[in-house]
Amino acid sequence: MAHRATTLVVTAIGAYLLGRLGTPVGEGVACSAAPPPDSAPLRDAEAIATPGAHHHELDGLVGTWNAEVTVRSMVDGPATLIRGTVNRAWVLGGRFLRETTVLGEGEARVEQLAYIGFDNFDGQYQVVRMDTASTAMRCGTGTLHPGERVMHVTGGRRDPATGRLVNGWTKLDSSDPERHVLIEYQTDEQGRTFRAAETVLTRAATQPR
Repeated sequence: MAHRATTLVVTAIGAYLLGRLGTPVGEGVACSAAPPPDSAPLRDAEAIATPGAHHHELDGLVGTWNAEVTVRSMVDGPATLIRGTVNRAWVLGGRFLRETTVLGEGEARVEQLAYIGFDNFDGQYQVVRMDTASTAMRCGTGTLHPGERVMHVTGGRRDPATGRLVNGWTKLDSSDPERHVLIEYQTDEQGRTFRAAETVLTRAATQPR
């Protein structure tokens, strides 16, 4: 039961965290959308390859965080609390944010790896995520308006516990530099929307600032 609850929430952390409800590769959604036919092929290649202001909007996510995740698998289901840690750091010259997550303990332990970035060509945030609860690689996109510190993501994922495709959306509020809140909403088989998970990330006290 503990392992099932942990697998249900692993995609809610981070989604992410930037937490992302991703769609597994091979189910019809590519990690990067194909450019429209009229896209300009001669854009400044250097500008496209260089991290910019949109990447710096993610600076507040960097660091080590203590995670407390409250998850429900159904509308009226009981809540389960899972604790863990999240660590994020820039890699490849500040182009991508690498996120490593560990949730639960013992047999219920789940590890997750994600890469988050901003595609200068497509003009959108992107994430690819994988974990020990599934063999699928999940890709997704999101929006973050400059200065607002709130990211919105929509999409679908396959529930690793049941195999059912789950539709939903997430909201990550990072307006408090020391405490971030990620809320995941999803729809059940009857089309009812409910709050599936709430993740509270608190910056680790031992982390240098």
